Amino acid sequence: MLPNFGCNLRKYLFQPLSQSIFESIKKEIQYSFENYIVGAKIVKVSVFPFGPTGPAGGNSLKVILSLGLNTNDLEIFDVEVNIS
Repeated sequence: MLPNFGCNLRKYLFQPLSQSIFESIKKEIQYSFENYIVGAKIVKVSVFPFGPTGPAGGNSLKVILSLGLNTNDLEIFDVEVNIS
């Protein structure tokens, strides 16, 4: 029932990996997180290439989120995702 829920990362699927694409992905993740996640906040987002690139290896990304929970202790932890 939420057609815009989540990150629209499909638009980056066949884009060449560059610093501007990484910044766009970070903004997309931050925007989606702020609009749909309650009880946590993003402390840091890192996006960078992962593994070999090119026709033989393909393009892969690593996304690391450092999150803080809105509790009395303000726990901070990392979530790591590899996108191939």
